[in-house]
Formats: sequence, C-alpha cells, structure tokens
Amino acid sequence: MRHLKILQSSVIAAAVLIVSVLPMGSLRAASLATELFVGKDTLETFTQGTYAGLPNPNSGRLTLLFNHGDHFHGIGAYSYVGVPPDPISVRPTNGNNRIPEGYSGVPSVTLAPGAGLYAGKLVNQATEEEYTNTRIESIHRIPGAPAELYDPSLFNSSSNRWSSPLNNAVVALQLVSITPGLRVGNEVGLDLFAHGDTYTLGDGNSLSMLLLFWTEADAPTGPYSAEFRLVDLGSAGLAPSGTFNLDFQVAAQPVPLPAAAWLFAGAVVALGGYARKTGLSKGNVAGPAAASDALR
Repeated sequence: MRHLKILQSSVIAAAVLIVSVLPMGSLRAASLATELFVGKDTLETFTQGTYAGLPNPNSGRLTLLFNHGDHFHGIGAYSYVGVPPDPISVRPTNGNNRIPEGYSGVPSVTLAPGAGLYAGKLVNQATEEEYTNTRIESIHRIPGAPAELYDPSLFNSSSNRWSSPLNNAVVALQLVSITPGLRVGNEVGLDLFAHGDTYTLGDGNSLSMLLLFWTEADAPTGPYSAEFRLVDLGSAGLAPSGTFNLDFQVAAQPVPLPAAAWLFAGAVVALGGYARKTGLSKGNVAGPAAASDALR
C-alpha cells in the first residue's frame, strides 16, 4: 500500500507538470468561437462621453473587432487625443490597440512547438484561453454559424454599429512592423509577407483565415509583436483601419508536446498496471480513468 501511494503521488505530480506546460486545447478538444472579426464602423457622431457631439473619426473605416460575448471592442480604431475645450487631434489608433488587450492583464500568447508544416518551429496555438484564437473572419459569418457559438445579440450589438454589409470589399492585412525573428503564416504557407507588406484575406462578407505566428525553435526568449492595419483592395473603397498589434512571447525551454504527452500517458498506464499486479485495482484504486478525470 505504501508503494502504491508513492506511485499515485508521482502520477499526480506528473499530471500537474503536464497541465502546466501543455496548451489546454491539447488535453481536450473544444469548438472555439472566433475572437477576431472584421467590420465597418457606421457610427457617425459620438452621442456620449468626452467627445459627445463630435464626428467619429473611425466612421466608415474597416475595424478589427474583438468578440466579448455580447458585444465587440474596436481594436486600434481611429480616435481623438486631447480633451475639449483644449485642442484635440485625431490619431490612427486608440489606447486599446493590442491583443491581448492591455487592460485585461493577460500576458502575451506563448509560442509552443508546432507540428506538420510548423514542425521545428514555435507557433501560437488556439486553446480555451481568451486571446489565443488568431482566426480572423468577417462579422457577416456570425449569422450563419452554429447557434451555440455566439450570443444572439453579438452581431447586432451597439445598435448595429458594426453589422453593415461589406459589399464589394476585398479585405487585406497590411504589415506595418514586426519584431525580427517573428513571421506570419497560415494553414498552407509559412510566410504571408515574403513578397510584400499586404496579404489578401478575402471577400468582405465571407473571409475566414487562420493566422499563425511563429519563430524558429531556437529563437531568443522574450516578447514578439506584429503591427497591422486592414485595407480594402476592392471597389467598395472603404477607408483603412487604425493600427493594432498582436503580441506573443517565447518562453524559456518550452516542453515538446509529443514528449510531454508520452510522459503523462506512461505514468497513468504505470499506475493502472501496478494496481492490477497488487490486486488493489478493484477497491482501493480508482484506475487510469479517475486519474484522467482529475485533470478536467
């Protein structure tokens, strides 16, 4: 019994270690709602706040939107600087222009060992944690999505400020600046900006693309960031968005996913085997299923 308790403690310790280094999405599959959307700002005049009565400098512009359940935040929208009656001016971004959003206190997304096209790289991975899903879509994909993915009020939130059709718009992502060593790919290509600073995302009403941010496996630890704006290459002639950043980090000594998963599975199997060998699995040991349940 003493040996069994020691082994159980070892498995629990290993499980805690694995959970701490594995993306949550690798432990349980989840249907993740898109967090980043493209819309057009239709608010012409501010009706409340410091700038009530003034024209909205972001009106008519493409805007990156972050999904907060029943409403959006405009990321990097054109905004005013200054407080009336003192002079004010317009700047091509706002104070909430980063993902993760600065006010949230959430750290930059950690790049982790990739697979397939991204084998040998460190790449961002979507998990159940907020700000990790870097798929970008048109807001007009929401009405046709499975009902359980989005709050019913999201699409028409803020008095339909963002839901205007993007007819004849062809939305592209323009790279403004990027940390050396960081690159941007998607599911079929490693470097979207290898031949220029602008990459087409797609039709304004239907675009959907998973952006993948990566470094080489031996990249220096520390922060990495990419700054963008959205531009319209179509005949709609929509004004470009303000600038925004997506922030990442390379942490010290990331644990490769296959090795970590093997360690966890091996520990659970060892516990089950030891229990059967000692005849304790029928009453005193819950078995591998219970060990797995403890991680949920």
